Amino acid sequence: SNPNPIPNPVPGPNSNPNPNPNPKQVSEQIFVSATSEPDKVSGYIANCVREGPAKARLCITVAGPQPVLRALKAIFLARHHLAEDKLDLSIIPEFGKSDEGVSLVNIFVLSHAPGARL
Repeated sequence: SNPNPIPNPVPGPNSNPNPNPNPKQVSEQIFVSATSEPDKVSGYIANCVREGPAKARLCITVAGPQPVLRALKAIFLARHHLAEDKLDLSIIPEFGKSDEGVSLVNIFVLSHAPGARL
């Protein structure tokens, strides 16, 4: 009984851990696990946002408290990476379950100009 059934993430266009993402709303989906490195995940987030609107609609999927902390730390770091580009990030959490019944948190990451009203 593995407390973290989510595999170590390999971010990229083929990473699709959530079986039901809405492609009209999410351009990139990233899995963050308890062993993910927040600095590497933050760099991936920042690069996606810099590539423009087509890749800037991110969903980070996590299961468990440690992955949530690592994902939030990555988002915090990505905000600092993007400050020079005059970009900022906001998040919207959504709770759900995987097909296997594991509780998940989907963290939708929105990019925008600093101080923008959402």
